[in-house]
Amino acid sequence: MEKDLGISSGKISGVSTFSIEGKEIGIAISLDAFSPQYVARLERAEVVIQPDANPVKWNSFLENGRWQPEEWMESAYYIAQRLGNVRYVVNPMMVGSLLDIRFEGQSSITKKAEGTDGKMSYIGNIPSTGFHSIVPLRGYSPEEYVARDDILNKELEMEEGVVEVEI
Repeated sequence: MEKDLGISSGKISGVSTFSIEGKEIGIAISLDAFSPQYVARLERAEVVIQPDANPVKWNSFLENGRWQPEEWMESAYYIAQRLGNVRYVVNPMMVGSLLDIRFEGQSSITKKAEGTDGKMSYIGNIPSTGFHSIVPLRGYSPEEYVARDDILNKELEMEEGVVEVEI
C-alpha cells in the first residue's frame, strides 16, 4: 500500500523524541511501533503517539494465525509496559473507508500496568491491567471478555460519538 501511495521509510537514525512544555514526546507511526529498533529510539519519551490505519478486519485472525487485537498488544501496550520513561501511549485508529479501503480498530491509551487498574481489553482479548481507556464498540464493553468465536468477522460498529471517516 505504501508504494501505491508514494510513501517510503525514513532512516532509523533520524528517529528521536521532541519536547513540548517540558515533556518528551515520541511518535511511532503504525508498524514502526512493532519494530524493537525503532521503539528503542523512543526510550526518553514520556508520551508516545502511535497513529494508525489498519486495513484488515479487526475482529479476525491474521494470515499468521494470530488474533488481530492480540497481535496489537505488541505495539502500544508493549511500549507502555517496557519503556521505563513512558507514562502513556496514545493510539488513535482511523476507522471507516478511504479510497475504497476499509480501516478498522479500537483507539486506546495504554499506560504502565498497576495493581489498582481496572481490567480492559481490545475485543476478543482477555481483559488486563495497563489500559487507561479503549474506545468501545457498539454492544461490547472493553471491561468484558467476549469469546472470539462469538464475534469473528462480524460487522463492528463504533459507539455513538465516535467519528468514522468515509471518503
